[in-house]
Amino acid sequence: MNSFTARPLIFIVDDDPIYHKIFSYNFKKENYNNVMIFSSGSECLKHLDKNPDVIILDYEMKGIDGIETLKRIKEYNPDIKVIMCSSQEDMEVAITSIKLGAVNYVRKNEFAYNKLRFLMKKLLN
Repeated sequence: MNSFTARPLIFIVDDDPIYHKIFSYNFKKENYNNVMIFSSGSECLKHLDKNPDVIILDYEMKGIDGIETLKRIKEYNPDIKVIMCSSQEDMEVAITSIKLGAVNYVRKNEFAYNKLRFLMKKLLN
């Protein structure tokens, strides 16, 4: 866990406000109360100095896409845990994400939050 906060700091990076609400609401129910939301990769990159414990990163965004954002996150700090998310079922994106350092790839569907919840418990405990 990040040494500057009592609780883990989670970044949600997605250009879809629906996922902002779904993920942040459900994380708060799990007592992950230190959540920051960003609508673009470039916004996220500006705040990496806050030392997030986990970043949930959308693949398909306007401007800097998730792959480029992931590369820059890992250049900044290779120890930041990144979970790549996408509504696409594209194995190439999943494989590329993992090769670049993402800890997992989650497809956005009705089971996405349950998988994220499991991954968060695994990564933060």
